[in-house]
Amino acid sequence: MSEEGRMDHDLKRAKRAALWVGLIVPLVLTAIAAALLIAWLPRMPDPAATHWSGGGRPDGFGAPGTNAGISLGIGLGLIAVFQAVPLLERLKMGAPVWTAVHRLFPAFCLATVALIQLVAVITARVQLDLDDAREAPGVGGWMIASGGTALVAGVIGYLAQPRVRIGARETADSTPLPLRETERAVWVGEIRPSAVFLWALIPAILLVSATAVWLFLIGTAVWIPTGVLAVLMIVLAVTTCWFRVRIDASGVEARSLVGWPVFRVPADAVERVTVREIRPFGEFGGWGTRWMPGTGLGIVMGGGDGIVVTRRDGRIFALSIDDAETAAALLTAAADARPREAGSARTRTTVSHSDRPDRLDRVPWGAVVLFVVLSFGLSWLVALPLWLTGPGSASFQMLFGIVAAAAMFTPALATLVVVFATRTPRSDRLRFLGVWPLRPAKRVVWFTVTALFAPLVIGIATTLIAAEFGWVRLDLVGFSGFAEANAAALPEGVDPGILPPPGALIAIQLALFPIAALIPNSILGFGEEIGWRGWLLPALRPLGVWPALILSGAIWGLWHAPLTLLGHNYGLMDWRGVALMTVNCVVWGVLFGWLRLRSGSVWPAVVGHGAMNGTGGMILWFIAAGVEVNAALVTVAGVSGWIVFGVIIAVLAATGQFRREPELAPDRGA
Repeated sequence: MSEEGRMDHDLKRAKRAALWVGLIVPLVLTAIAAALLIAWLPRMPDPAATHWSGGGRPDGFGAPGTNAGISLGIGLGLIAVFQAVPLLERLKMGAPVWTAVHRLFPAFCLATVALIQLVAVITARVQLDLDDAREAPGVGGWMIASGGTALVAGVIGYLAQPRVRIGARETADSTPLPLRETERAVWVGEIRPSAVFLWALIPAILLVSATAVWLFLIGTAVWIPTGVLAVLMIVLAVTTCWFRVRIDASGVEARSLVGWPVFRVPADAVERVTVREIRPFGEFGGWGTRWMPGTGLGIVMGGGDGIVVTRRDGRIFALSIDDAETAAALLTAAADARPREAGSARTRTTVSHSDRPDRLDRVPWGAVVLFVVLSFGLSWLVALPLWLTGPGSASFQMLFGIVAAAAMFTPALATLVVVFATRTPRSDRLRFLGVWPLRPAKRVVWFTVTALFAPLVIGIATTLIAAEFGWVRLDLVGFSGFAEANAAALPEGVDPGILPPPGALIAIQLALFPIAALIPNSILGFGEEIGWRGWLLPALRPLGVWPALILSGAIWGLWHAPLTLLGHNYGLMDWRGVALMTVNCVVWGVLFGWLRLRSGSVWPAVVGHGAMNGTGGMILWFIAAGVEVNAALVTVAGVSGWIVFGVIIAVLAATGQFRREPELAPDRGA
């Protein structure tokens, strides 16, 4: 079979699978759900429940057939949208293009439709044969199960489709613009959003912003995530949709309307420049600033001709611009005029490395932005059940521990995506992350042991400083506050006299502290540290040690916002809590970062994180009865703790510890 025949066969096979996953199966699910809902109509209460509150009870009602209407209307509407978007591009464009986006779209359609139909069926099922819909039970658990089932369906739908890739039709390389040795030329243009795009984007931003204002005025805390969404939409609009493009002897630069981000391809990194038809959806999954794993970056605000710059490492940089022929000719001339390194046909590195596999020569800003967006987005997504239930609900405290633990693994997930999707770094990944090898073993072990036990000393010093400043009153003899808290925790009617003396309980907790610091605290801490100190800190290391430590710590602190705004850590549900947590994470991050850089391993930081979290309640062991604890002042995450950390950091800086980084042990596998 010829190459063209094989591609045609593969394309037909991929289209057939996409049709089943994105159209036929969703239609069958919609039909089954609608049939069930219609059959149940005689058994539904009138009015029927259509919405459940965060407290678990119905708070919205409508006609008995509402669920059937939602099932059919939204189900068929989603199927139509998911089919129309790629169809419109195929009708508009000529030769076929098939990429991972064409697999993702049908799978996403299947998952979304499955979720809608499951929710419609479940919310109807719990109301069958009820006289009053207000008696319907809560459906929170069913909603989580439905989301998980829909996610599994989407993954199966994606994997069920063949991995077919048909790129855009190749064109001849651009001809260099003829320039004399004494001549210089500059090409300047713009990439602008289309009128249709603006008409869709601006009303959406206004609607979300108005909703946030309305929610604020009626006094519900949901205005915070809604406002964050509005701000995020505005930031994305001004930073990803409108660019000024400049091409000169140094290469090509695309700078957003507000000056950041800036994307550059130096002339000496250009392998070839072509002018061809660009497929925003087929090649990049949509319009705007788009990045696709294994493909590259595109700033594509519309279809039609544009320039495609192929780097010497194989990645592409696509720009949908007018007068593409002139721009390509000038960039080709600039690339031809730049000397290239001998034997550098193509290297396979996105970021140049020094002679150390754990060190980058420059910050991979694209990967850093992706990591931050993913970790923050996943954190908000995981915390969503808490925002829906609200701090005043009965299920909030039960959910909080589960959600907080799950959130700690979102940086790890972001790290996996960034490492494997952007291939930063491309090799020696475990060494770059500080996971392996654990050599020299003596250095790693001693730093880990120090990180395990030092937090105990820090916690005790924090308590004494808080008492010295008069922020708390201690009882170091009878431990009356600790005894009072233990008695209050007993079931009603149980005699507190059955408890061991508080001093004995404290001694037991001190003895068990190393175990608790390792299991489960360090296991949970690994989920964060592999992201913050494992990947992000080394990625920012080219900025310098102190800028990298401070910036990574600030990002870490802001990442806590979904839980901090619910009162976690400081009991403050506004910007003050976020500010305190950000300062705290900068302070903690400097010390954890020092452990990471000084040892060459992420494990001391992991253990230190787990141990430090274990000292959070230590102040409660020593306070006098009846004393209120102000977490912003007296804990290791408050001002008292920052004083102790400040002294430690000052001593380390004065002794040059932040200038010392270990020589890496040789790779035995090399």
